[in-house]
Amino acid sequence: MRPFIDLNNLSYSKEKLIYYSQTIIFTYFLIAIALLIYAIYSLTDGKDGYIFSLFLLPFITVLIYNASKLLKKSNDVQFRINSQGIQYRNEALVSWSNIQNEGIEAERSGKYTNHFFVYYIIDQDKRMKHDIGNLNTDVLELQHTLKIHRNRYLRENNIH
Repeated sequence: MRPFIDLNNLSYSKEKLIYYSQTIIFTYFLIAIALLIYAIYSLTDGKDGYIFSLFLLPFITVLIYNASKLLKKSNDVQFRINSQGIQYRNEALVSWSNIQNEGIEAERSGKYTNHFFVYYIIDQDKRMKHDIGNLNTDVLELQHTLKIHRNRYLRENNIH
């Protein structure tokens, strides 16, 4: 973990592009294929495996459907973060001057914690909240990116 963030770090990219994680998408497909193989094996087992196979079929279908939806979107930029502001998908770029309270929120649900990228758009009086669980970034990297680009905006526009 970096205790110090160099705000003048010129080696840090001028723009951060965030996509859906291909690793997660392929993991979904791998799980679906494994369940499908097990369901086919249960059908041929001869015992009461066909009931279990029929029970697994809806789960396999939903898993493949969700993974294929994500796969279609895997090359689409979900977030573009740079020194001008934040752009979500194909919406207009929102300038840093129009953004407040950008950061990460964690919500616990039982044993699990979900992380959300949140920011407030001032002129629309709108709080944006996006789950980052399926994206190709993590909490620390996103926080670092936000800090670097927010401070680049301030420095470029001589705002103190």
